[in-house]
Amino acid sequence: MNDIIVEHGTTSDGLMAARVDGLAYIAIPLKEGFSIVSGWKLNRPIGEWSRSDVYCAEGAVADEVSFRAYIADIALHVRRPASAPLRSAA
Repeated sequence: MNDIIVEHGTTSDGLMAARVDGLAYIAIPLKEGFSIVSGWKLNRPIGEWSRSDVYCAEGAVADEVSFRAYIADIALHVRRPASAPLRSAA
């Protein structure tokens, strides 16, 4: 299987964030919980990211533990054998 790199950190504006290979995720505080917003190809260190770097709403989680579980689930879906071709629906 491919090794998937998962990195957690805090953005320049103090938000929880994670990187799964080339995918970027930031947890935006809501009245209750956090909205997960994603972006792609953020090559800078997580500490240099900000809210304006991500643009795609993914869902919501209750807390940091839930955010980390969400990211772990993404990593499992990204991981696949190198020889497995990507398939699309016909």
